[in-house]
Amino acid sequence: MKNHREKGPRKVTAISGPMFADKTNEMIHRLELASFAKLTVQAFKWTGDTRSAADEIEGHNGVRYPAISVDKARDIFQHLKTGVRIIGIDEAQFLDEETPFVVQELSQSGIGVILTGLPTDFRGEPFGCFPILEAQAHKVHRRFAICSYEVSLGEICGKKATQTQRFKDGEPADFDDKVIVVGAEEQYQAVCPLHHRVPGHPRLRMWC
Repeated sequence: MKNHREKGPRKVTAISGPMFADKTNEMIHRLELASFAKLTVQAFKWTGDTRSAADEIEGHNGVRYPAISVDKARDIFQHLKTGVRIIGIDEAQFLDEETPFVVQELSQSGIGVILTGLPTDFRGEPFGCFPILEAQAHKVHRRFAICSYEVSLGEICGKKATQTQRFKDGEPADFDDKVIVVGAEEQYQAVCPLHHRVPGHPRLRMWC
């Protein structure tokens, strides 16, 4: 790893929330502000996130930003530019269990890190290492979506959405389904806790 050390560690910021909470857009905005301030910035994402091109990240509103795809968090070190000051890691929950250690190394070496991620998966369970990343972050920004559960014909709930609902064949996905399934509106919906349904969940009471 190149020597990027400045005086003391730089801040780690976690942008947390369910799908459709504009987390990626928030990170892109922060990276653009850093670039405007003449800082060298980079963005990274997991190779398996194929919702956008391999060399970019994209928010749900279509805003895009150049990015480098990596298989594992430690691969980031191979791609760091000389003098980089800020990096963004999109959808950090997808990366491996070494990610928290990598983020701490980056911070200690003088690189600020902005992370986006889902704290819980479609089952409502901790998603990968992101809860650890939140706990280690110097600052956490929690974002929320709007619950799009249809309470009656043409009317959605509209309350604050904190959960991500997955659908399979038009029905809520079962607890035992695969955790990582990359998708968007065709498979997922942001919902409030009241309308979050996970058939087969061993602990979650079904309210709907």
